[in-house]
Amino acid sequence: MVRRASAAVLAAGLVLAGTAPAHAGTGELLGAVWFDHVDDGGREAWEPVRAGAPVTVVHLTTGQTRRITTDERGEFHLTGLPFGEYELSVDARGYRPTTATTVRTAVDEASPVSKAGHFGMLGSAVTGFVWDDADRDGRRAEAEAGIATAVALIGRGDSGERVDRTATSQSDNPGGYYGFSDLPAGTYRVVPTVPEGYSPTAIGGGLFSDDSHATGVPASTPPFRVEAANHDNWHIDLGLAPGAGTDPMLVNRQSFKCLDQAYPGGVATTAVNAHDCNNGDNQRWSPRWVGVDTAVVVDRMSGWCLDQEYPHGSATTGVGAYPCNGGANQRWRIDYRPRDNYATLVNEASGWCLDQEYPNGSMSYEVGAWPCNGGQNQTWYWKSWR
Repeated sequence: MVRRASAAVLAAGLVLAGTAPAHAGTGELLGAVWFDHVDDGGREAWEPVRAGAPVTVVHLTTGQTRRITTDERGEFHLTGLPFGEYELSVDARGYRPTTATTVRTAVDEASPVSKAGHFGMLGSAVTGFVWDDADRDGRRAEAEAGIATAVALIGRGDSGERVDRTATSQSDNPGGYYGFSDLPAGTYRVVPTVPEGYSPTAIGGGLFSDDSHATGVPASTPPFRVEAANHDNWHIDLGLAPGAGTDPMLVNRQSFKCLDQAYPGGVATTAVNAHDCNNGDNQRWSPRWVGVDTAVVVDRMSGWCLDQEYPHGSATTGVGAYPCNGGANQRWRIDYRPRDNYATLVNEASGWCLDQEYPNGSMSYEVGAWPCNGGQNQTWYWKSWR
């Protein structure tokens, strides 16, 4: 049975764009929004629904508009509508429609109840494995067992909607599998509940199909992009193991030099450069997550934050390491590509990218923040030392 929307809900969604005609007759509109897994435009009984989908209904003569959302069954039901022709549309941003997103229908004496508003669409999926990475190499081996634990997916859809879901990875075959489906396009992180005494293992240890992507505090994947109706986000895997973890290095994609807080004579300075990777703690950087796609990036040796320098409140191209202060110039928006294991780091205050400087095309050891240009010297691998 279709549940009728309350009068309060209908009144709250009513926008008067004209004067309603003096029709004696009224009718009803009803419909549903669902995830069309078969991708055929028809609704199967087993296909899941989209709750909270925005639906707009417009009387084409008067312009009278109602905006509602689907209920927990993916359905909507409007009553007391003056007779006339109506246009119904669904907000499908972030999804791929499998039906028309706008339909027209009449509500009149001959057809006082219209069931024309049925909308199908496809979302995206994120899947992977959580496993006991016994040798801590960041590579999922066939003999390594899955871990049963809660896995959260947090994100933000392109239309601004907050996504916060939880699944449970399974320790049986296939070991440690988890999955999320029917997602809008947007930016996401996968956050496992780490068993007591465990920590993330090496990030970027193998091929995309078998390496781990967990790092930071709390343990999480770096934020990654999901496109509409994309099911290629499989193997977002998370390796965990007993013992203390280690922070990864940030390796420049063009030079293969490591981001390095300078420690001449073993004394911390504020200087940050790019140098040969040496496994030192001053080359290890931990993202401390402060938002869906934002982190402060903390040097393991000093505990100081990666900082775009803003003397007297004015942006410079300088980047250093300074005591953490919560400023926007110490927050970095991270865009991670799991298939390639590299990321861009964009300063929240300036919108500029972390950049190993290549004046006139020649490598230097200087690191700064410059307008983003898509260059390889502005992309960085997350890499653990082996």
